[in-house]
Amino acid sequence: ALFNKKLNKPIKPSDRDALWAAAALLGFLAMSWIDAATPEEAWPLTESDPADLEWIRMSESKAAIWEIANPLRLDSLFHFMAKDYMSHQKLALSKPESGIDGIPPAFAHLYDLDESSNAENNPYFNPVHELVPLLETEANRSNIFMYYSLISHMGPPFKRLLEQKDPRALLIFAYWYAKTVNSVWWLDRRSLVEGQAICLYLERYHADETELQDMLQFPKMRFGLI
Repeated sequence: ALFNKKLNKPIKPSDRDALWAAAALLGFLAMSWIDAATPEEAWPLTESDPADLEWIRMSESKAAIWEIANPLRLDSLFHFMAKDYMSHQKLALSKPESGIDGIPPAFAHLYDLDESSNAENNPYFNPVHELVPLLETEANRSNIFMYYSLISHMGPPFKRLLEQKDPRALLIFAYWYAKTVNSVWWLDRRSLVEGQAICLYLERYHADETELQDMLQFPKMRFGLI
C-alpha cells in the first residue's frame, strides 16, 4: 500500500533507491510464492484462472520502476550492478534478428524455424533463441540475470500461447524451469512444482506428439520424473 502511495505522487530523488528495492523484493516474492504443494495443484494442470502467470506480469512491471529509479545511475546504491547489467544487455543485443544460427535441428523442426524466421512471423522465435544459449550453462546466483532474458523477450503472442497452454510454448517453459531449478531460492519451488506439472500435462494431453515427447525427456530427467 505504501509502495502504491509513493508511485501515485511525484517521485523524490531520495526515494528512487527505496522504490527499486521494493519493486525487486515484490518481484522475488511473486516468483517464490506458489499456492501448490504438488504438481497436480499447479498450473497448467489446474483449471485456467486469470491469476495464472501473474508472477510474469509482476516481473515485467518492474521495468516501469527501473525507468523511474534508474538504479544504475552513479549515485545509486545499486550502481555496482552496472557491469553485470551491461554484459547482459550486450548478450541480448547479440541475438540474431532472423534465421536459425545456433539452433539445434530438433528445436528448429518442432518450432517451424528456418532462415526466414523472425519475431514477427514466428511467436517462438525469440523464446527459442533466448533458451538455447542457457542450455550450455548452469543457473546460479551470479548468472541468474541471463535467465530472466527469456521472460523479458517473450512477446505478447507467445504469452498468449502460454495462457492457452499451447504444448510447444509449455515445452519451452519446461526447459526454462529445468535449468532454473535448484538455482536461487525465489525460483526453486516454482521451477520444481510447475516444471513437473508441465511435464505431466504434456504427457497426459499430448502423448501422441512423438517429437514433443522426445524433447520432453530432458526436463523430466531434471525434475526427477524419470
